[in-house]
Amino acid sequence: QVVFETDTALLAGAKADALTLSRERLPTEVDLVVVMGGDGTLLSMATRTAQSGHDVPILGVNFGSLGFLTETRIDDRPQEFPRHNPKVGLQQHRYGYTSEVSPGAANLHGAIIKIDVDQGTTEAHEFGHGRGGAEPVVVPKADGTAEDDCWILTVVYDATTETSELCVLDAADISAPEVARIQLPQRVPYGFHGNWVNDSSVPPA
Repeated sequence: QVVFETDTALLAGAKADALTLSRERLPTEVDLVVVMGGDGTLLSMATRTAQSGHDVPILGVNFGSLGFLTETRIDDRPQEFPRHNPKVGLQQHRYGYTSEVSPGAANLHGAIIKIDVDQGTTEAHEFGHGRGGAEPVVVPKADGTAEDDCWILTVVYDATTETSELCVLDAADISAPEVARIQLPQRVPYGFHGNWVNDSSVPPA
């Protein structure tokens, strides 16, 4: 027996005697939900089904132009400040870079994490006890061709000495020792944001 969601029945021109239920009641009254639409329709119905507390299977029939959105967790660590190579902005890309968040630890931030979305894997650069990197700024190498031919710039706070430094990492070998460490004259607060601007774009003052 087929039951239509009320608004869907009207849009689809269902017969007047068709069985209908509201979107809120539908997950609690049926054995299978068939969603015909795009990402938003599927996600909306999945949310309502979860909120209903009923374990009802959902079959998606894609009528959207972008395909269904899927979510896969690659790494369980809390993270923030996601960045990628600016050369692949607004394009499908393979690598992302984030700052690990460690609430309650000596330092709010921890490792800089490199995420390979194609392989579903991560690598990390650990700065040592009490030390953590903030937002990873991605700077393409001048002669780079691969997506991860980049330098990663991050301000590292050392909670054991209450000092900060700018560290430079090689994105292609993120777990290797820092390429450079530049001591800063004072501690940089948490949440610091920044971007790299090439001299060819903005001449030095």
